[in-house]
Amino acid sequence: MTPTLPADLRELISDLSGIVSDYPYVDPESTLAVLADDAAEALGRDATPEGRRERTGYTILLHATCWYVSARVFSKSVFASYIRALEGFRAQLDRDACTCPAGAHPT
Repeated sequence: MTPTLPADLRELISDLSGIVSDYPYVDPESTLAVLADDAAEALGRDATPEGRRERTGYTILLHATCWYVSARVFSKSVFASYIRALEGFRAQLDRDACTCPAGAHPT
């Protein structure tokens, strides 16, 4: 069964949709700062399958919005928050623990 997203996450995804299509209807800087902060908090919830799915979702969202941060947001703190979150996710990756078939991931 697919879990239902809470209303606040559905709203965040809607806000991010406007940002990635370059037609934000909310303040992009504060929305992206919230995203990066939420992603950083998810780093501590990696011991469960839900935590791993959450990290995967945040990784996708950070990647999808990073172009906006680098091109349209002039806040060094938001940029630094993105870097911290993504570096934290990368540090938690363990290639040896991956259950995907050999050769399934690019080198």
